[in-house]
Amino acid sequence: MSSTFFMYYLFIMSVFCLSTQRRHLCCVHPLFSAMHSADIIFHVREKPHEHFRRCGNNLIYEAKITLKQALLGCEMAVPTIDGVTLPLKLPGIIKPCSHHRIPGYGMPLTRSPQQRGDLLVCFKIIFPAELPVECLEAVKHFPDE
Repeated sequence: MSSTFFMYYLFIMSVFCLSTQRRHLCCVHPLFSAMHSADIIFHVREKPHEHFRRCGNNLIYEAKITLKQALLGCEMAVPTIDGVTLPLKLPGIIKPCSHHRIPGYGMPLTRSPQQRGDLLVCFKIIFPAELPVECLEAVKHFPDE
């Protein structure tokens, strides 16, 4: 095995991690074979975020709220990808699996970075393990809708 071939082999087996933009993490795995001669194939994986999931240009934030907040409405603070916290006032009843759309706080569009997708706040309602007797009596008088 010649030294040139050995160095070429080491180059092929190496993995390069580089940060392309603030919102992307790119891991480059160069692949050279007879089928892909002189091509570099990029496998781009998004780094999972602590608070958000991505759906196209939109971001999804799952907010956990109590049953009391879901029935009576609430005010909450919603984080954004830029680190800003937005106040969100939700009057009235919040149904399970409902969401609230905040336009312009998602990911920047690729071809037009001044425009952004939306931030979707999805609500996960935390039900109590048990209710006091007074609450159970009050619930019995709710309409059957």
